[in-house]
Amino acid sequence: MKHLKLILVGGLALLLIVAILSFILIPTLTRPFLAKKLTETLHRPVAVEGMSFNPLTLAVHLQGVVIGDREGKEPFVALDELRVNVAGMSSLVRRAVIIDEIILSGPRVRIMRLPDGTYNFSDLIPKEEKAKTDKVFAPPGFSLNNIQIRGGSIDFDDRPKGTRHKVRELILDIPFISNLDYQAKRYVEPRFSALINNDRYILQGRSLPFSASRETSVDLEIQNLNLPQYLAYIPVKTAFQIPSAKLDAKLTMRFLVPPQGKPTLQVAGRVDLRELTMEDLRRQAILRLSKLEVVIAALEPMVPAVHLTSINLVKPELVVRRDRGGSLQLANLFPPERHEKQGKKTAAKGKANKTKGDEGKLQVRIDHLSMEGGVVTIFDDAPPERAKIVVDPIRFKLEGFPLAKGNKAMLELDLTLDKKGTVAIKGPIGLDPLDLQLELALRQIPIRSFEPYYADKARVNVVRGMIAATGNLRVAAEQKGPPRVNYTGQLAVSDFASRDKAFGNDFLKWRMLSLDGVDAHSHPFRLNIGKIGLRDYFARVVINTDGSLNLQQISAGGQGPAQGMTPVAAKATAPPAKGLLPAALSLFKDIRIGRVDLDRGTIDFADRFIKPSYSARMRNMTGSVTGLSSEEISRAAVSLRGNLERGSDILIKGRINPLSQSQYADIAMQFKDIELSPVTPYT
Repeated sequence: MKHLKLILVGGLALLLIVAILSFILIPTLTRPFLAKKLTETLHRPVAVEGMSFNPLTLAVHLQGVVIGDREGKEPFVALDELRVNVAGMSSLVRRAVIIDEIILSGPRVRIMRLPDGTYNFSDLIPKEEKAKTDKVFAPPGFSLNNIQIRGGSIDFDDRPKGTRHKVRELILDIPFISNLDYQAKRYVEPRFSALINNDRYILQGRSLPFSASRETSVDLEIQNLNLPQYLAYIPVKTAFQIPSAKLDAKLTMRFLVPPQGKPTLQVAGRVDLRELTMEDLRRQAILRLSKLEVVIAALEPMVPAVHLTSINLVKPELVVRRDRGGSLQLANLFPPERHEKQGKKTAAKGKANKTKGDEGKLQVRIDHLSMEGGVVTIFDDAPPERAKIVVDPIRFKLEGFPLAKGNKAMLELDLTLDKKGTVAIKGPIGLDPLDLQLELALRQIPIRSFEPYYADKARVNVVRGMIAATGNLRVAAEQKGPPRVNYTGQLAVSDFASRDKAFGNDFLKWRMLSLDGVDAHSHPFRLNIGKIGLRDYFARVVINTDGSLNLQQISAGGQGPAQGMTPVAAKATAPPAKGLLPAALSLFKDIRIGRVDLDRGTIDFADRFIKPSYSARMRNMTGSVTGLSSEEISRAAVSLRGNLERGSDILIKGRINPLSQSQYADIAMQFKDIELSPVTPYT
């Protein structure tokens, strides 16, 4: 017993001496050796300020580690502290590398991308080598526990892009990473947070990285991300710039690899885009957006399928520009080369998809799409005169919007045009096949807003006028050819006034023109109008001083007679009449108008060619035309009454067919008690 006690005491004393020597000698001897070896391996100066080692717990503590940059005086990597605690007994028992704790405090990394595209650490990346054997490498067992990074920072200097990025307050917690059997079914729950370019990122999740299913769930939170800082990394050339845009996101990503079946990846959550400003290269506004809210129910890129719970746009302001050549600015935000390449890729992909049927076709579903306070401003330089149209505000709502074949959504759209006219559209819509069934309500649409589009086709200045319509619009796809369009309802033009451009005279005016019972079809073309009413109208017919008729000058292609030519001579030299609308009538063969009512009209006639000039007015022109039709055998009845000037009665009766190819007229006109003295210029 005495010898045994001596042996035990001696052994404990030896262990104590070894432990004390290990505490003192191992750090003293290892620290310069470690710095030297790292310097030789990394080809960079390495300094280790302090080191301690606990042989009893196998814990290593490094302090003030600095790895210099290959070029430059600033350090490449530096850290305040590194603590590593190895579980020695557990490692021996399980024949695996088991570390109980890894704590990294104050790591600082400086990354630089050089003008040639390489990085300041490119030389540290091992080159790929072809495997010399087909044997499958089995990784050794390991378990890394309690991994912590505190107070980390990263600086990235991207010299080719001329940008700098910084990461501050980096925190990373990983409870464990292990491929050992006893932990393969335990969830790893990492957490990451940092300020990246002053924007907060938070990432946390649960994962079984070494299980058969690789089940992983990750929660990502981004706060106040400044998007313009990353525009330099868009891989294509753009014709726009984004001075400001903020992004918030809160997403959950789930990944699963079933033992039997395809891998699945699903993303759900919410993304908010705020304070977006998009400008062209001349700093002209393209888009301003107060907020875009997207709620994702399920985004599955491996299916592929997209299911969005809602998309909500708040106060978007869009500017649409078209140049003189008819090119839209929005269509040229990316260079033409990109469009050509993309078009070829799309065409090739389309041919491949035809062979595969609907396999791999993107499935899109949007439960709710809305827009509040939208504004669209249109600048169109394609017409001879620049057009500017402002649509403000716009309210838009779409409920249930699946792109699947045969499905429909409910549309509601309300907008105001140039602060006067309103448009309301409501009804179901389908895209595959195209099927629109819409209720339309137009109120006080100003005609002058669209004057640049017809100014070169008619030599008339529209002083004022409003369009209104109420009805139903149906658009349906055909197997061949353009879609079929049908409109039923009413149309009206009120408070209309116009002047001819040549002399500035009043040309045509009315208080109300109404079309009731309209039934129009695109193909085959068919137009039925139950009743047309024209009330309180005025028309001016003038023979100008040059002998031309103002009606001849209304059409942009119309020409008056030569200077000095009398109206009679002009008529004699004119080509024979071929009907009023021969070309148009050949296209629109099926037209029926039940009745045309004229009420309290005035026709002002003036002959300024003769000296002294002559003028007369037909007043109170009231009557009707019934039974207008494009059928050749149809005859419409005409009945009009009025007065020439103040007292002379006018009666016009007969039958006409102005809509047929062979125009027909059988009209009787009766004038009573005409005062002859005003016609002195003719006598």
